[in-house]
Amino acid sequence: MVVNNEATVEFLAKQRKEMKLDGHNLYVGLSNNLRWIWLDGENVSDGYNLWGPGQPDGDGRCGTLLNYVIGNLKWLGYGWRWNDFSCTRQQYVYGYICEQPLGML
Repeated sequence: MVVNNEATVEFLAKQRKEMKLDGHNLYVGLSNNLRWIWLDGENVSDGYNLWGPGQPDGDGRCGTLLNYVIGNLKWLGYGWRWNDFSCTRQQYVYGYICEQPLGML
């Protein structure tokens, strides 16, 4: 899923809260192979920079959506933001978010 604006982040944050998934990384369609791009091929734009504080910090090549609700004071007040994360690390990752056009089954 392309999560490149505040409205989408807020929508997903609300959904995650209802599912009690706060504090879990969820993979989104963001990856780094020399530069950060979305799965639709668009570059990550400075206009929609939703990286968490100090991110990306180089510890991964896949993007996750995360809210450090416990134990990380650097993120206090930032809410849901992107975080770079290992593409193969399963610990602390709940799953991934997919996107499907309206009208598809």
